[in-house]
Amino acid sequence: MADRISLTLGGGKLHSLVGANGAGKSTVLGMASGRITPDSGRIEIDGQAVSLGNPRRARELGIAAIYQELSLIPGFTAVDNIYLGRNLSRLGVLQRRRMRESCRSMLEELGIHLDIDQPVSALTVAQQQMVEIARALAFNSRAVLFDEPASSLGRSEREILYSVIQSLKEHGIILALISHDVDEVLAFSDYVSVMRDGRLIETRAVSAWSKNELVEQISQRRLALHSPTVAPEHGLESEGRKQAGPGPRHRPSDPAITISGLQCARRIQVRELALNGGEIFGLAGLVGSGRSSLLRSLAGLEPDATGQIRLLGKDHRLPRSPIAAQALGIRLIPDDRRKALIMQMSISVNATLGWSKHGFSYRRLLDKEALRRLLAVGVGALAERLGDPVGMLSGGNQQRVLAARSAQGALFLLADEPTKGMDIAAKGNILGMLKSLAQEGCTVLIAADEFEDLIAACDRVAVVREGRITTIVTPETQAWSLDALTALSLGARLA
Repeated sequence: MADRISLTLGGGKLHSLVGANGAGKSTVLGMASGRITPDSGRIEIDGQAVSLGNPRRARELGIAAIYQELSLIPGFTAVDNIYLGRNLSRLGVLQRRRMRESCRSMLEELGIHLDIDQPVSALTVAQQQMVEIARALAFNSRAVLFDEPASSLGRSEREILYSVIQSLKEHGIILALISHDVDEVLAFSDYVSVMRDGRLIETRAVSAWSKNELVEQISQRRLALHSPTVAPEHGLESEGRKQAGPGPRHRPSDPAITISGLQCARRIQVRELALNGGEIFGLAGLVGSGRSSLLRSLAGLEPDATGQIRLLGKDHRLPRSPIAAQALGIRLIPDDRRKALIMQMSISVNATLGWSKHGFSYRRLLDKEALRRLLAVGVGALAERLGDPVGMLSGGNQQRVLAARSAQGALFLLADEPTKGMDIAAKGNILGMLKSLAQEGCTVLIAADEFEDLIAACDRVAVVREGRITTIVTPETQAWSLDALTALSLGARLA
């Protein structure tokens, strides 16, 4: 949502948009790139009103957008990706030598060094992002809009990205950036605008902002900043505080699950985290904070992750594959249901993918009644529609099917953005299901950037920032609020 936004972007300047989750930043960039059609108002280029309509029209007018989810074709080389849709040809024959020379010249001018003849799947994430930027420039873009470009990059890779952005500034390119990293915004921007609840609150030259003022405007709280070092992981040993919310509780000295020494490249490091049986524990973090990497590491989806996990008194090495995680009773509700569901297949097929030893067949025929009874809690009335294609369901009901499948046999359930993009009723269904599982003794770990859901469902919430847990808050503390969690996730502490 964005309401009555007036914003002017100039050549050779980096203009950053900051704000809490849902503030409307991506909506503004979506309208500027032709991905979203505004209900009212106008977009002007050089004083002339233009109608974008779609991203293709925006590109024709010299506007390119680069998102955190890259749109490259993995099997194509860097050259092929850069000139995709704009191949240099003569009499219908591709001029590959000219394309390669032009590509190499453009990358050298920006200070980008990579093997342009390799498939982009063999490049690092940072190098792939450089290819995406080069593709935008190959279309003679005069404006490049970045939506969280550094969210999946390590520190050294971010430095490369911002050096390229600096080079774009020197070439007079119009630049807009959405970022949750206040320090980087203040270090590299020329102008910074704060958005809140779909409205533009204030725009200043970067020299007129202090970190304190910027975080206060974003979170609407008076704050005191952390020191540069990461704060200690408070409360990891569960110091006997009364747990709020439903479900049985293990004694703090005898946690059901303990994660220790977890490390996944530079994305996440957890010294020790103890979770109780039947507890719903939240991970509050902004995009790129490392919260999803933590869940993926526990689910066996990060091959380079190392560490230990103690489940019900038994020590195990961190699972190295999803199959190994499932053998330990660890299940994951992924953040993108579209990749986890087969839309053309039925509810029953999607709800039971990967299941085994559940006794649903009698003489190799599906025992629909047994399946219906088992799924009734998770999918409710959908249990009467098991033959319907899951693609016919609403997004909320698709998520219920995915959650019901993931929850079966779970001792430790990981939920990555389980309510993303849902209305209030659908969110209530999913959160209610997670609470029911917790009441039965399952430990639930939720990662989300919609902190309202964490406050509504969780017994405790850990704030994740720059790959580390900086603090853990409980309902008894002053930090148990949307504004406070937003401030903490931005690197501040309460005054």
